[in-house]
Amino acid sequence: MLNSKLARIHQVLLIAYVAIWLLLTVLTLSEKHEAAMHPSIFFTAIFALPIAGHLFAMIGARRGNSWGRTLSRAIGVLLLFGFPIGTILGIYVLRQVGKAWQPSQNAP
Repeated sequence: MLNSKLARIHQVLLIAYVAIWLLLTVLTLSEKHEAAMHPSIFFTAIFALPIAGHLFAMIGARRGNSWGRTLSRAIGVLLLFGFPIGTILGIYVLRQVGKAWQPSQNAP
């Protein structure tokens, strides 16, 4: 498997986002809400983008695709704004995308 460290960090973050989304959804479904838009729909809308982003970045990193590198780089830059833990993770992701990147053998 190519870029295993980078794929692992995307997998960990993917699992964390799914766990938080499930926890918030279960907690809101256990309460009665009279609002027009149920909070669980709101949480799904918020968490859909980072979950999908980390999933595709993980797949692209494992395959060594150039789009996986680009997506990982974009996620790494966005993580830099999440001080302090996100900044540390963002720096790690950007280092893995830089010198440690292993391209696919099928890449042109």
